[in-house]
Amino acid sequence: MNVLTLIIAALTMTGPATPVGIDGKPDALQVCAAKALHGDFGRLKPWQTTGYRQALSTGATVQGTAWVTGYYPYECMRRDRKTGKRVLCNTRSGRKPTLRSAAVRYDAFNDHVFQFCWTGAYGLRVVEDSGANSNTRYARHKGADAWLDYYWQTRHDRNPVTPYAIFGDSKEGK
Repeated sequence: MNVLTLIIAALTMTGPATPVGIDGKPDALQVCAAKALHGDFGRLKPWQTTGYRQALSTGATVQGTAWVTGYYPYECMRRDRKTGKRVLCNTRSGRKPTLRSAAVRYDAFNDHVFQFCWTGAYGLRVVEDSGANSNTRYARHKGADAWLDYYWQTRHDRNPVTPYAIFGDSKEGK
């Protein structure tokens, strides 16, 4: 099934099979996936194409709201024992963090490792790391259902409460 077929199928669905949000409008993830695959956001990386295709083909929809925080290299550095230099640590999945990395709470990591994670504020990532379970409590104080942490190259202090979904399988690292 090619990308155009998926987009046409997603846009022409009618009746109860159409993924809609709580408010009766088209689901935000489905709309974003169709736009991304159409090229509205520029050229996608292969893992992004895979993720957005899976969102459309499986009918993945927004699951609630998440408080999205950011982590950056300074938070995941350690000293190399041989050289004494600061080096980037691996994520819990065993990879170095990249701009595709997202973290979920520690006790949910094994359920979501290498799944796609989408937020309305920042788009698609892959779950490759975990953080403290207590972050979910802080998220609830901010009116969100869940907590997610996105990796950035520099400090990122904008922490919105935004629609989110965790779905599919990036088929990488498993």
